[in-house]
Amino acid sequence: MSNRFAGTVGVPLAALLACVGCDLANVEVVVPVPDVMVVEATAVLTVDPTHPAPGHAHILAIATRYPDRGHPHPVHGASIRVIGESGQSMQLTEEMDPVPNCVDRDFFGACYRGSSPLSPFDPGEMLSLEVVLPDGGVLHGASRMPGTFSASDLALMDGRCRLSPDTNYRFKWTPVEGAAAYLAELGVGGVGEMEVDDRVSWTTVLIGNDLSEVAFPRGLLAVLEVTDPDLAGELRTGLPEGAVADIALGAVDLNWTNWIREGRINLSGDVRVPSVFGDGTGWFGTAVRWRLSVESREANGDNDLPLCGPPLAD
Repeated sequence: MSNRFAGTVGVPLAALLACVGCDLANVEVVVPVPDVMVVEATAVLTVDPTHPAPGHAHILAIATRYPDRGHPHPVHGASIRVIGESGQSMQLTEEMDPVPNCVDRDFFGACYRGSSPLSPFDPGEMLSLEVVLPDGGVLHGASRMPGTFSASDLALMDGRCRLSPDTNYRFKWTPVEGAAAYLAELGVGGVGEMEVDDRVSWTTVLIGNDLSEVAFPRGLLAVLEVTDPDLAGELRTGLPEGAVADIALGAVDLNWTNWIREGRINLSGDVRVPSVFGDGTGWFGTAVRWRLSVESREANGDNDLPLCGPPLAD
């Protein structure tokens, strides 16, 4: 899968997305004024969808200066940290080799990362971004992380479950407080001419804070840009026998949604709504997500993977 969830910042995720070491976006920044500093940052909390508990925190930031003349260039040597309302904080470290540690292709920003297998932050917590530039400039932002994101009627074993071949399943979750949209990433292998280890990935944004379910794979195919009609047709009825899929689904905050959505009046590209201020601009978004792997096959014994859940009736 691509790195959408933690790599949607900067001009490479749909990574969008650490979906996923640097999981969030092929986003180009539209800069309306000359000589501006832009910081784009995401904090992603990955949780177990069936057992709410402190999860893995991954924070990614891209720092870029857009001069009034010349090309954009990275800003090295900045001090970037995220502080929770509890007083806990995470200091980011600059990645001297950002490809592929931060993004999956060349770009022109400096990359800073921080991660913790046991997150110091909780769903629903207010987080503050603090950036101190080498020249003394300061930028800041704030985001309340979406609340608890837990699945309904989902059975997993070590993050994996099984689906009957050619069957759709409905992923359901309880409403997530503070979610403005959902970011879904799907990677599949073993379909058509592909080998199981050959994955093709797509990412989509599901706009709407009232969403609480999505059909897999049929519902995701309705919004994913699957350009191969044969592949789309085969997946519409479910994963074929022997196919596998990696799925990441995240609830994202309003800052994230405002930055990646298209504006109603859009004369020169996507309209970006900033959430980073001070001696520059940019955005600071947060997300709570879960990830799982799915295998399409019948059971091989009593100790086999559980079915993800009841099949979706046609």
